[in-house]
Amino acid sequence: MPNNKKKSLKKIKNIANAHPYSRKAHQLQRATNRADKISAQHKQAERSKYHLVTQKYLWFREQAKRLVQTNIEQHQPQQEKEIDEIQLDISNSTSTSLPKFIQRENLISLTKKYLSRNDKLIASILANKRPNRPLSAKDELFISSVNTEKREASSSGIRVPDLSSKSTLDALFAWNGDHNAIDHIKSITLKIQS
Repeated sequence: MPNNKKKSLKKIKNIANAHPYSRKAHQLQRATNRADKISAQHKQAERSKYHLVTQKYLWFREQAKRLVQTNIEQHQPQQEKEIDEIQLDISNSTSTSLPKFIQRENLISLTKKYLSRNDKLIASILANKRPNRPLSAKDELFISSVNTEKREASSSGIRVPDLSSKSTLDALFAWNGDHNAIDHIKSITLKIQS
């Protein structure tokens, strides 16, 4: 049987004259289903790519909030330490001893912490692996993606939000988690030697 199937709609001629049960109608249906399937795969790939970047920025936002909050708690008097009075927006703080940004050393240590966030999980996966048995495909893919991320961070660098500037820190705290708004947050590329 020859493999001469028409795979795209523009290869099929006389679409308007096709009978509903003809071979041409089946070709149309097959080409339409293929186009829908390919567009869905492209959308899924784009979503997963943006999902990883969004998750990274969310992680950095939570860590930056913790750093700023612990810094505020250290500089406030004991009677003003109520939760509703702690302001994460450090631009509104009245104390001059509070930093307006996160130091570069803290940013580098945050990035190292981000890269090593899955080390315990990988260790437990390898510890629970039965001897002389291969890893499952899911675990193998997870370990290889973590190793690839670390290798890229040490060779070409990892793109992280620039927490050393006050405007970026404010933009990160105001960010609602939408991947389309990530471009408004200034980022830098850090090379991390492991």
